[in-house]
Amino acid sequence: MVMILKLKGLSLKLLLKGFFITFFLFAYSQEKINTHYQNSGKLKEVFYGFVNKDDTIKNGLYKIYYENDSLWQIGEFNNGLLSGFWRDYYPNGKIKQLLYFDKGVLRDSTVSYYPNGNIYQVNNYQNDILNGVSKTYFEGGKLKFENLYSDGKKEGVQKSYFKNGHLKEVFFSSRGSKNGTFQGYYKEKEGGLQKKCFYLNDVLNGNFFGYYESGNLMNQSNYINDTISGKYYEFFDSTQKLVSNFGHYIKGKREGKWIWYYQNEKIYISGDFVNDKKNGDWQVFYSDEKIKQRGGYSDGKEVGLWEFFDINGYYSFKGHYLNGLKNGQWTSYYPNGKIKVIQFYKKGLKEGMAFFYDEEGGLIEKAIFKNDSIYQNN
Repeated sequence: MVMILKLKGLSLKLLLKGFFITFFLFAYSQEKINTHYQNSGKLKEVFYGFVNKDDTIKNGLYKIYYENDSLWQIGEFNNGLLSGFWRDYYPNGKIKQLLYFDKGVLRDSTVSYYPNGNIYQVNNYQNDILNGVSKTYFEGGKLKFENLYSDGKKEGVQKSYFKNGHLKEVFFSSRGSKNGTFQGYYKEKEGGLQKKCFYLNDVLNGNFFGYYESGNLMNQSNYINDTISGKYYEFFDSTQKLVSNFGHYIKGKREGKWIWYYQNEKIYISGDFVNDKKNGDWQVFYSDEKIKQRGGYSDGKEVGLWEFFDINGYYSFKGHYLNGLKNGQWTSYYPNGKIKVIQFYKKGLKEGMAFFYDEEGGLIEKAIFKNDSIYQNN
């Protein structure tokens, strides 16, 4: 049999029940809490909260201040979770960010600002993840980036702009990676295509086209896994697609015969590359196909006899190279074919005797050079 004591018409059981309710409310009652900067002692935070075991749960209005006393951040907590609109400020008091939280999770639009008050960025969130349109602006107010997101990754058409408002780049993203056509544009010419290429999972693959500001094709090549490979064409700025140079790339390096042309389609320069370095015999021509200069390369450096000719076919000068440096006798000529100077070199420096002649072939001076400077003359 249960005994129930009476006290002024109330049972002890009810009193005890009321005691526990009162204790619960007391234990979880809210307090206003202030924190301060350690060095200056100035107010840092003001918020409301209650103690749950050893933790203080923020609940209600929250403010934090810079050490210069200006408001840094203001918003609401709901049982320890960010809730509703939050505002961040710069130390000068101007708005920095506007955000909206739902149970601690970013939702809807967030807006960020430059210190001058202009909008820096507008984003859209769903459950803390970027979704939808994201726009970034230059400090002057013009659009810089226009991106589309899905589940936190770029998805769909992505655009960027120059400060003057002209389109800079446009490409397609899939799961955060560039995929498909990529187009770049000139800054000063609105809509002036500069390049067109193709990406596969953020890696260049396929044809690459470069364009002059006039709209004419500048160059054409091919990429495999971000590396230029295969035939390379470069064109003059002309609607006729006249080739200015042509050659091959193998794994990003020039290989084999490369040829440069004049606009009259005559050969200008001809030579070979090995592992992206000039090798073997190279020749340079005048636009009428007459030889201008010829010589050899080894591992990208001039070697052996090099000969240079004027437009009439006469020598202008000739001499030898060793590992890319003039070495031994070098001779220069007057337009009439007569010797002008005979000079000796050692490892690129003038060294030893030098002889100077007039246009009739008469010796007019001799000199001795040492370490590229005249040591003695007569």
